Amino acid sequence: MRTPTAQRRRYGWKPTDAELTLVEHYASVGLTHSQIGGLLGVSTDTVQRKCRDQLKRGLVKATARVGAVLLKKAFDGDVVCMIFWLKMRAGWSETDRIEKAKAPPRPRSARPSE
Repeated sequence: MRTPTAQRRRYGWKPTDAELTLVEHYASVGLTHSQIGGLLGVSTDTVQRKCRDQLKRGLVKATARVGAVLLKKAFDGDVVCMIFWLKMRAGWSETDRIEKAKAPPRPRSARPSE
């Protein structure tokens, strides 16, 4: 069995199919590129250079999963989720404008006629 990859340097690393699958999985559960590199024993730059497609796919999978849960909660009646979804996807926004009511005109005082 191989020694833990995080404890050794790997120069000229060429990821195996199994490692590429792991990178995609790690990215899909929210690990950072740095954390993934640490688990594989390579630098962050190496992970980003050699596993670009897997990192992107993993992020898309994570976003899709979170989006699915958010949408389910919105459909189940969670108002906060509904509002968040509409703000993010339908262009809703909040306005904090407070309109000041105009003061009613002051009555004119009676002037003595000359």
